[in-house]
Amino acid sequence: MEGPVEITRALETILDSHGYGFQYAVLATAERLFDPNTLGGSRWRLPIAEFPVEVKGAHSHIDVILQHCLRPMIMVGECKRANPALRNWCFLRAPYREEASLATSVFVEELVWSDSGDPSCRVATLFNSPNIYHLGIEVKSSEKGNPCDKGRGAIEEAATQVMRCTNGFVEFLKLSERARQEKKRIQLLPVIFTTARIWVSQANLGHADRLTGRLDLTQFPVEERPWVFLHYSQSPGLKHSLPATRQNSHDNLLIDALYADYVRTIGIVTAIGIEDFLRMGHWTP
Repeated sequence: MEGPVEITRALETILDSHGYGFQYAVLATAERLFDPNTLGGSRWRLPIAEFPVEVKGAHSHIDVILQHCLRPMIMVGECKRANPALRNWCFLRAPYREEASLATSVFVEELVWSDSGDPSCRVATLFNSPNIYHLGIEVKSSEKGNPCDKGRGAIEEAATQVMRCTNGFVEFLKLSERARQEKKRIQLLPVIFTTARIWVSQANLGHADRLTGRLDLTQFPVEERPWVFLHYSQSPGLKHSLPATRQNSHDNLLIDALYADYVRTIGIVTAIGIEDFLRMGHWTP
């Protein structure tokens, strides 16, 4: 019969596999870093965990919610404990041409209200960043994985989940009588906090051999980063139900629709990069 020692170890294993410890460690870190009175301090406050949301019949819980104390911005966070055997997350850029300016912009969902109190959403451009990538791939590490951990596809799974939660939060705001009365615009920033290590390569995917599909990375070895931004094209099945206010900014219909309706920027932050990300100067108006 199991005793306290065996049950404790089993509980540790379950908590670790589900990432509860990492989730609440992220919340504790955000709470510790909040310092609105010091230059370079974090302006992200009021950490909230496990906020329930729903979008298109899919129920979920937001792992972490943080509110900015100076900007009308809410961070919707997903905490992802990476499979140790695949904990190297590598990111590359896709080659762009006429939409090069779009490829370096940070896009978020912005909820706005009409004078009559009707909500709608639009895409908001926050700033440009050299740290934006478009393709994420899990790469093997020398560590041993756990049987219950997911294999490849963790980046896509986490991105899908954080966008589902972001759109679910839009649905919550749509039904909130208090939000309707206040009529404050709100920007929603999706972020994935992860135990993975982040690597980037500056290789141009368009330079791959067209006969074999192989890409020579000799001249573009990976570099480790504490965090990156990922441009993610969310599927229509993840989108909220609010009408979109679109500003046509390009002659090309498909490019305009892609960025206005689907592409959103997700922050992907390592455990050691949380402090740098939350204190980033771009968050201060």
